[in-house]
Amino acid sequence: MTPTEQLALTGIERLTWTLYAEQRFTLGGRREAKARRVFIADVTKAFDCIRSEAKRQGYAVDFGAVDLRLATLHAMQKPCCYCVDLFGLDAFAITFDVPPERDKRGYRMANIVVCCALCESCKGRELSGGEWLDVMAALKAADPDAARAFRVRLAAGTAAVDHRRGGQGTPRRVPAAGNARVAGKV
Repeated sequence: MTPTEQLALTGIERLTWTLYAEQRFTLGGRREAKARRVFIADVTKAFDCIRSEAKRQGYAVDFGAVDLRLATLHAMQKPCCYCVDLFGLDAFAITFDVPPERDKRGYRMANIVVCCALCESCKGRELSGGEWLDVMAALKAADPDAARAFRVRLAAGTAAVDHRRGGQGTPRRVPAAGNARVAGKV
C-alpha cells in the first residue's frame, strides 16, 4: 500500500478493513491491496454520485466518503438485508432505502442501504426497501432456483428500461459480477 493510500484510510477504517479481509477473504498482499484500491474507488464513485444528485436537487448530504466506506464495510460483514445471500467486494451495491424523490430527507446516512448487486438491480430506483422485502417474501414461497432466475431476469429488464430512458441511472452490469453502484442518476 502506498503512503497516499495509507493516509486515505483512517485508523478505524484500517482496523475494520483488516477484520473484514480476514473474515471474508484470504488474499495475498498484492491482491488485497488491489481489492482495497478498487473498493475505495467504487465507494468514492458511489458517494460522488449521491452528492452530485443531492446538490442538483438542492439538498445536502449529511455524511462523507469515509463514513460511507465504513458503513459499507460494516454492512458487508452480514448477508444482504433483502435476500439474505452473502455478497462481497465483487457484488455489492449502495442504494437508498426510501427513494429520495419520495422523501426529500432521503440524502442521509440513515437512508443508505448496502446490499447485494442483484437485489439493487431488481429493486431499482422506484421501490422502497419495505416494498422490495414484500416482493422477496412472495418469492420465498417459490423454488430457490426459480426465484433467483426470476430476479436475474428482473434485473436484466431493469437494465433494458434504464437504457431505453436514455441511459439515465447507473450503468447496469451482470449483477453477480458487478462492482459497487449507487441506484440513481449519475
